[in-house]
Amino acid sequence: MNNWKRTIAELGSLESTLQSSGWETVATQAGNTAFHPRSAGNDDWVGLSMTIPGDDADRIGEMVERTDLDEYEVFRRATDDRTYLVVRYADPDARIAVLVAATYDRHGRAARSVAQTAAERDTVHTRLRRLDGTPVAEFEHADHEPFFG
Repeated sequence: MNNWKRTIAELGSLESTLQSSGWETVATQAGNTAFHPRSAGNDDWVGLSMTIPGDDADRIGEMVERTDLDEYEVFRRATDDRTYLVVRYADPDARIAVLVAATYDRHGRAARSVAQTAAERDTVHTRLRRLDGTPVAEFEHADHEPFFG
């Protein structure tokens, strides 16, 4: 099984575990993961932007309108060239979670720049967006290590 298929299998397993415990979930695969370093024009927003498919973006948008997904956990696997992630955004009190699988080139210049800036600032952002770039949800994470480690 290749690493992306393994990541998708883990995404499904995490979703099944949460659903069997009574959680409402959306599990999705990012179609693209892009990095926004300081040089991208906005000094305050540095992080990862993940493109979410339309129907999933709609469901995630509805979730963030009714609850704060203020907890997160990152499951990461790194190979020589790529990093594979499943990010769990959650509101444990409401028992709602969004799970996003993503991958990126770990040696790309933008990834290295964002990792360096995040280490300097002790924070990193993630954005879930539609294909046209419209933001669906944005998050700030005090611990950047799980995304880059």
